[in-house]
Amino acid sequence: MGAPLKPIFLLADSQPLFRTYHGEHLLDKTLPLFDGAALRAAYIGVSNDNNPAYYQIFTSAMETYAVEECRMIQKSFSTEDKNFLEKAQIIVLSGGDTRKGWLWMKESGVVDILRERYVKGGILIGVSAGAIQLGLCGRMATNNEHIELYDTLRLVPFCIDAHQEKSDWQELKRTLAKSGQPTRAIGLPFGSALIYHSEHQLQPLGPVDEFYLENGHIRHNLLLPENGFAH
Repeated sequence: MGAPLKPIFLLADSQPLFRTYHGEHLLDKTLPLFDGAALRAAYIGVSNDNNPAYYQIFTSAMETYAVEECRMIQKSFSTEDKNFLEKAQIIVLSGGDTRKGWLWMKESGVVDILRERYVKGGILIGVSAGAIQLGLCGRMATNNEHIELYDTLRLVPFCIDAHQEKSDWQELKRTLAKSGQPTRAIGLPFGSALIYHSEHQLQPLGPVDEFYLENGHIRHNLLLPENGFAH
C-alpha cells in the first residue's frame, strides 16, 4: 500500500505560495506529515521553457519551508533529473503552455512518475497551466469555432482553468460543454488557490468559480473560503 494521499494544490498563479492563511503558509499543515525528513522539491518548468525567472520564484517560495534541495527538471530529462523527481516530496508543475508541457511529460515518462509520487504520498502543486494538467483535460483550439480536448493527469476530477475571469470563463464553459461528462469545472481567479483533498473535498483559498451541467445548461457556484470544505 502507498502512503496516505496528500492534498493537491491548485494555484491560479504563484501568489498563494507566499501568502499566509489564518497565520499559516500554504503547506504548513502538510509538510509535518513527512516526519522531519530532508525535503526535496522539484520544479517542472517545460511549459514555460524553463524560464529561470519563474524558477527563482519557486525557490524563493521553498525557502519559507526550509526545503533543503530544489531542482529544475530539464527538458533533456537526464538520469539525475529522473532520480531526483522520483524522490521529491514536493513537485511543482509550472504555468505556461499547457499542451507543450503535457506532451513533454507524456513523451518523457514524467506522467507515470507523477502518478506514482502522488500514490506514494508526494505533494503535487499545479500553477496555472500546471493546475490544468492535474485535472481531467486540456483543450486545443482547431479554429475559431471548435476545440479539441485531450486527457491530462486526471488526479483532480474536474476541468480546470486559471485567471480567465475577465472573459467570464468562456473557454472553460466551452470545455465543460464539450466534455459531455457529469462533471464540474473549476475556475481559479488571479491570486486564488484550491486545495483538493483525497476525500473529494474542496478547500478554496480565495473565491473560486465552480460550473456544472444541469439539464443541458451550465450553472455557476462561487466557492468561498468561509464556507470551509465543499463536496
